[in-house]
Amino acid sequence: MKRLSFLTSFLLLCLTVSQGLAQGESSSLVDRRGEDLSIAKTYTFETDRLAGSWQVQVSLPPSYEQTDDAYPVVYSLHGDFYFKFAVGGLQRLMEFGNMPEVIIVGISNESNAYFAFGSEGADQFLDFMEADIFPFVEQNYRTHPDRTAMGWHYTSGFIFHALSRRPYLFQNYIPASPYLGGYDISLIDFQALVELAFVHPETKKHLYFGVLNNERTVTTAALSLDSLLRKKAPASLEWKFNPIEPDYEKFIEISVYRLWQAGLKTVYAAYRADQLEYKDLEDFESKGGLPAMKKHYVERAIEYGGTSKPPGLISLMRMAERADDFSLFEDLMTIFGENFEGVNLNRVLGFAAFYLKHDKPEKAIRIYDRVNQFYPNSVTVHIALAEAYSTMNNSAKAKKAYKKAIVLAIAQGDERREAIEKKLAQLK
Repeated sequence: MKRLSFLTSFLLLCLTVSQGLAQGESSSLVDRRGEDLSIAKTYTFETDRLAGSWQVQVSLPPSYEQTDDAYPVVYSLHGDFYFKFAVGGLQRLMEFGNMPEVIIVGISNESNAYFAFGSEGADQFLDFMEADIFPFVEQNYRTHPDRTAMGWHYTSGFIFHALSRRPYLFQNYIPASPYLGGYDISLIDFQALVELAFVHPETKKHLYFGVLNNERTVTTAALSLDSLLRKKAPASLEWKFNPIEPDYEKFIEISVYRLWQAGLKTVYAAYRADQLEYKDLEDFESKGGLPAMKKHYVERAIEYGGTSKPPGLISLMRMAERADDFSLFEDLMTIFGENFEGVNLNRVLGFAAFYLKHDKPEKAIRIYDRVNQFYPNSVTVHIALAEAYSTMNNSAKAKKAYKKAIVLAIAQGDERREAIEKKLAQLK
């Protein structure tokens, strides 16, 4: 089934509506049942440690079902407000290689009383996460040890609480607009992190926090935290403070939308830098070729988590196509798989044509059939499919594809209609 993110679905809906209004043409609803688009599973927890019911949402990355790899987990606190944004926003970061593919877990805010920095409630919620949520996620999903906590306001104060009290729980901390509720910030220390680094010298934590500079008391607290970190932050903590100008005077929630993504790009800068780049096939071969590339990304997945499937395969396949290196092209296509959703149609058709050039029509047809799932109304795809079947002397299927192409050409006013009809008439 075609998988679309929440944001992608919304944008497609807007585009469809705007085009229909602009053209002034009538339309009819083809499928009244609609299609359910699910971005997560929701689980409900009740525990003696906390009052109330707590909703935990789990969203899996695009490649999860196609691999056996382990994935980092990003915990989106304030999940009842910002989980959908986290799924949509992080998907774009993952697609562009700014971070590994991750499992996203949203946790509802049943009560802010459990997120106040320095409080007994914050410790109770840490108990709940450590004893209940982490084991549930890690026993039911393939997880990498790398964990990230993201929050806003109260839950951002809670993230600082976790960093100072139990730094072993997360590797990355991204609190936006942290609220510390009048707590004497000068009393905060990082002794627990110092002790952790003493026992585990390889310990390295990442903190990225920020605030809108019009958030009054929250801004004052954030500036104090910045000053404190300058004086007391241990060497095992890499941190950055980012005060930002508001885009809108009245909506302070915008800090989440800007700071979470910026924070993830910052804490995963080393991951992004660890991506191989090739100028051409000669450069690719000089760096060890396919074996070296596969080994590199397996090792990167072990270190950072996420899929071990190499990125940039489309570009490499195009290089192999231009160099007429069919053996390398086939090896790369095997790694890439058959999911062409989101790939430029002309590029995919070019790959199928490359198979035809090397007398592999059955593989070209597999590509056309796959692409047809995403572009069922493409005249070009049906023409290409018909020609591939003609190459195999399968007149029946070639005629069927040509007839479908003609129907679509008539409906779309495609000028190729006459040429298609001539090709159909030539078939025996």
